[in-house]
Amino acid sequence: MPTAEDVRAGVAAFRIAAHAADVARGLPGARRWDDEMARARAAFDWEGQFRLALDGPAARERFERSRSSCAGPPDHCSMCGREFCAIRTSQRLSQRNEPKGGQTEAGQ
Repeated sequence: MPTAEDVRAGVAAFRIAAHAADVARGLPGARRWDDEMARARAAFDWEGQFRLALDGPAARERFERSRSSCAGPPDHCSMCGREFCAIRTSQRLSQRNEPKGGQTEAGQ
């Protein structure tokens, strides 16, 4: 017999597959959830991510476990870690490429 955790994992897999099918079929609004989650991830908006997650309480629990090893505000997720976080790296590269002192590229 399946356990409660088996059922929970099965429902999550079903919801992911159903959402992927809705996006593939081009249903109106299907991408909105993905786009909102992408914006929340890029902004390190943890509360937004928990709100949008398939299983917000589990996401929050995983976050809290990984956060206990970090000092200061979280600027990376537990999947990649601080050193390899793609969003953090992209933000650092964007800041490095921004014009200094309000100058535009043409004015440099």
